Amino acid sequence: MEQRIEELEARVEALARQLVDLSARMSAFEAQGHPPVEQPTALPDALGVARDAGAAAALPPAAAGGVSLIGRTLVVLGGAYLLRASTDASVFPKAGGVAAGLAYAAWWLLRSDRDAAAGRRLSASFHGLAAAIIAFPLIAETTARFGVLPAPAGATALLAFLALGLAVALHRDLAAVGSITTLFALATALVLLVATRDLMPYALTLLAIAGAVEALAFYDRWLGLRWPAALALDLGVLAMASVMARPGGLPEG
Repeated sequence: MEQRIEELEARVEALARQLVDLSARMSAFEAQGHPPVEQPTALPDALGVARDAGAAAALPPAAAGGVSLIGRTLVVLGGAYLLRASTDASVFPKAGGVAAGLAYAAWWLLRSDRDAAAGRRLSASFHGLAAAIIAFPLIAETTARFGVLPAPAGATALLAFLALGLAVALHRDLAAVGSITTLFALATALVLLVATRDLMPYALTLLAIAGAVEALAFYDRWLGLRWPAALALDLGVLAMASVMARPGGLPEG
């Protein structure tokens, strides 16, 4: 942004010099006996207004940094979409595409750890958000829609990625990454519980997530996660109880 402003100022100054040269030529023209021509507004004032306008157009550093991080996150998600499109086009086998997608998401979690170690905590949080947006919908889609992962494997992949996200969050004390990863994991487990109709693996997954959150709360870490974890677990148990208590018994499938 600052470089663009400097380029704008340079162009305005070049234009000012051209106008000064034109003014000198007009003065010489008038000196030869031609009628005077009305002069434009003083150039220093005009140049100052242009500089003020350029300064006003500049974003504060924090806002500019936020825009940059959002743009970078969109590029990261674009890479994940390209990988998915390649898998749909049979460039990769489906299992290989799933593995590559999860590895891609895990790599951004590791980048989150590195950025936090370098003191770039906001950048680390954006990396964690990108990783969660890539990994958990991928697990849900490949389990419920494509059937690449059976229900127990989908639950295992979900818990494994959650464990990696919490490990990074605990290692660098990144509350945002821990919260984002946990909330995405809870939502994905509920979606898969309904979509696959395989209640037991995902009820156990919700129980494991709630247990992990309680373990964190024991050490006074991210106490606010206890409520969504308890709510998701209650919904999972309610779904199991509702299905198993049906008058006609368990439904087909």
